[in-house]
Amino acid sequence: MEKVNPWIWMMDLWFRLPCLPPLFHRLHKVAGSSSATSRSAATDPTVVMASSSPEKKHPPGCGSRDSQPVACTDDPPLSESPMMDLAHDPCDEDADHPASPMGKDSDDVFASTNSHDMLIGDIDEDSDDDGYVDEETTCPGQNFTKKQAKEIMRRWLETYNKRNGEFAVACNEFQKQGGDETSASRPVFPFNPLPETTDFCIAKSFCYHREYKTNDTSETASTIGWREPKEMLQIFSLRLSSSMSYPISVYGIFAVRDYVDPLRNYVFNRTRDDPVIVEQDSFTLPLCSPCRGMYVLDYALLEVDLWVKMEGGVSNDKQLLSAYVEIFNHGVYNKDVSGRILSGHCYLDMHHMFVSQSIEAVIQVSTEVDSNDPRHVRFIAFCSGFDREILLFNGKFCKDKSFQHIVAMKSKGKLVVRLEFEGSLFCWTFKDGDLGAVNSPDDSVLKQFHVRVLFSPKQFVPAYSNFF
Repeated sequence: MEKVNPWIWMMDLWFRLPCLPPLFHRLHKVAGSSSATSRSAATDPTVVMASSSPEKKHPPGCGSRDSQPVACTDDPPLSESPMMDLAHDPCDEDADHPASPMGKDSDDVFASTNSHDMLIGDIDEDSDDDGYVDEETTCPGQNFTKKQAKEIMRRWLETYNKRNGEFAVACNEFQKQGGDETSASRPVFPFNPLPETTDFCIAKSFCYHREYKTNDTSETASTIGWREPKEMLQIFSLRLSSSMSYPISVYGIFAVRDYVDPLRNYVFNRTRDDPVIVEQDSFTLPLCSPCRGMYVLDYALLEVDLWVKMEGGVSNDKQLLSAYVEIFNHGVYNKDVSGRILSGHCYLDMHHMFVSQSIEAVIQVSTEVDSNDPRHVRFIAFCSGFDREILLFNGKFCKDKSFQHIVAMKSKGKLVVRLEFEGSLFCWTFKDGDLGAVNSPDDSVLKQFHVRVLFSPKQFVPAYSNFF
């Protein structure tokens, strides 16, 4: 039997004993601690996603800055079996272990010692007050009755157990067959949905809607960032399932809300008027540069809302995926990991890495190529410690198409920008702490393409948000 990481065992034990989180929270209040790391002990290290609803909706401006995730049309079938204990991931001792969606003020909600009630919370099914709790709140989870909320939480728990149980079985089979953890056929960890409402919503407490300000669809400020090294998130790719009928026109958003500022930081953002064509030979979505680095000291929220553009207007469009996914780094840094977001129509795999002691690297590229004769180029970035490439640009390039891309890289590390142009490869190498490129192509290339990298350019030190 594989040896279990003691830290994973302790965290698993922590959330199996419902009396401990409220007790710790009370002690934490008495102590008056304001440490930035207190949140990792007081709350749930969860990796979860927004739930589905049977009602199909069409956002008026999906892919624009005022769109929000809406419910998927099909939930996966729910397990009829009793609740199962969540085992340690047999594929990886450091794999994510999602748990129930929890907020901050747990002592106001957890009134029982039963693990099921710990998830459902203190919601009185027989209460006379089955009306809407608070219509003026910015938390949409309060637009449910207490009875509806309890049923939603029950369904969430069943789906959560079913998905993790299937993943555990798949990992066991993979190991029995002698699979290598670096293999592409390794089971992908399922991100589990955050329900539309939680007991914290009903209790008017610090639910995830309020924590991440999901009602605010504004984009985060590009000026926010840290000069000194921090823990950051780097997303390498978003890949759709291959079970659909391609090609398709996809629009919508994929954004990250981090602890520095819980507003949208887009890595995919296409309006209905500007969809991306996903071909049969490539199921990946072309990523845009985030407007700033994505800082994940503990938690971050992924906001996903993807649609297929159909003929005949927006009412005929098909929803691919709509979700809120909370991710937690679990102290697993500098390791290429994958997570799968599921819906009734498809799945979306996110390949990413939590990079420790990392900084923002701002890559700026321009060219002297005439606008009347654009050339097809492909720019890729490689960072110290990364095996996976970061695609910066792929397409026709000319004077009118200079671009900027922000990546996370190890402090004091090296960054290589590679150009694929007319069958040849050209590289620029930059090092944190050095001014300009330490290696670059010959003058014939330098006269056509200009590459510059700025390391840790932000001087604004953000204040801690209300996460803590």
